[in-house]
Amino acid sequence: MLRIPVRIPTVLAILALVLLCGCTYKADIRAAPAVNIYSSYEGKIPGPVFLVMDKGVVASPVTIKTATRICNFHQYSSDPGDALLASIRQTTEAMFETVLEKKQLPTAEELREAGAAGYVFVKIARYAPRMRVDPGFFSGSASATAEIGMEITAKDAANKTLLSTMVAGLRTADGDSGPNCDHAAMVLSDAVAAATQEAMERYAERIANSQQVRMVFEGGRPLLFVNKR
Repeated sequence: MLRIPVRIPTVLAILALVLLCGCTYKADIRAAPAVNIYSSYEGKIPGPVFLVMDKGVVASPVTIKTATRICNFHQYSSDPGDALLASIRQTTEAMFETVLEKKQLPTAEELREAGAAGYVFVKIARYAPRMRVDPGFFSGSASATAEIGMEITAKDAANKTLLSTMVAGLRTADGDSGPNCDHAAMVLSDAVAAATQEAMERYAERIANSQQVRMVFEGGRPLLFVNKR
């Protein structure tokens, strides 16, 4: 039988090379629409309204490394674009009676044909995930923070600006990094979901409580305030 000599230093060198190369773990990003919408008005805003969304800075995946040496040889990739658009869509549907999604800004003719009093344009302007992993007993302790910023513009059928603002969500999630650092991707997912929901709730509050938006879509009818007492 042929015996192939195996040199221990060679094996160790190969293992070290594999570890240094690391892996790329993907963080699964889920939709997180607004759950609690604070509004001073009763009911949804009458529709229809055109909704135009732009992925902006999240048009392509974002890859990060940990800010600490632990797990730093791995990369963590996240692609929040579709989940953020789904969150915006669902949040807008919770505010307006009818939402018409469009890829480009609607023309005056399209607004007139749809009977829409205006449109809302939302662009993802900031996405800043970061993570650190501190030493633990069996595995590291991961802490991920995500910041999401959105530019929001609401205009009427005459292209007059009703609302122009920016909202943001900033949240942190903690958890176990796992023996191979793979669980840290789930911690990053949780942080992004929490930041997304906070940004969506702020977006909803700005639109739902805008007197100008309400007046245009109500067609000049008296606004009904909610009695908070």
